[in-house]
Amino acid sequence: ALTGIARLHGRWYGRVGELGELDWLGEPTEPARVIDMSELWLGLFEHHKKEYPDLLDDAWLAQIVAWIDDSADWWPEMAGLPQTLVHNDFNSRNIGLRVVADAPERFELVAYDWELATVHLPQRDLVEFLSYVLTPDTDLDTIRGYVEFHRAAVAAAAGVAIDRDEWARGFQLALADFVMRRISLYLMVHTLRRLPYIERVVNVCRRLSEV
Repeated sequence: ALTGIARLHGRWYGRVGELGELDWLGEPTEPARVIDMSELWLGLFEHHKKEYPDLLDDAWLAQIVAWIDDSADWWPEMAGLPQTLVHNDFNSRNIGLRVVADAPERFELVAYDWELATVHLPQRDLVEFLSYVLTPDTDLDTIRGYVEFHRAAVAAAAGVAIDRDEWARGFQLALADFVMRRISLYLMVHTLRRLPYIERVVNVCRRLSEV
């Protein structure tokens, strides 16, 4: 799955101008819009803390609130890193793997439901995918291995060198954005209609934040 999505990320890596010419692609989010919505993100997590006190303990909630409070600093930083076309809903519910016709021992990615596709860091798809397929007790070195694997695969597909430290920083920022803007909404849905997977996803995100 990561090999497949990295080919897409590499194909459009750093080519935001060309992506802007695609009339089917959603507009990238403006940093000012996200920052202006900080009160909404804080309010949502205040609600979620009341609903799920065991899921959002004081330490984890403090980390999320710090991300929201500091978004005026890190969101513009994130917007300045190399971006690409992202699926933006890249999880185990929206992908499949099919056998390669002439190599039955190999599989290739099939990703569907592209209506949320946009311009973002390639790490945004990586964060979401890992949050769905890993477990909260996944070894940190294993997670780092997937982050490095994706970096190398994107660099190879793009034909460019990608700095490891910059990539790691992008992973951290993409995680903060995913938790702030997507997990907040998933948990609101969870309040009304149970999502059997979402509490595990939230706990994996917490584990990813330790990398």
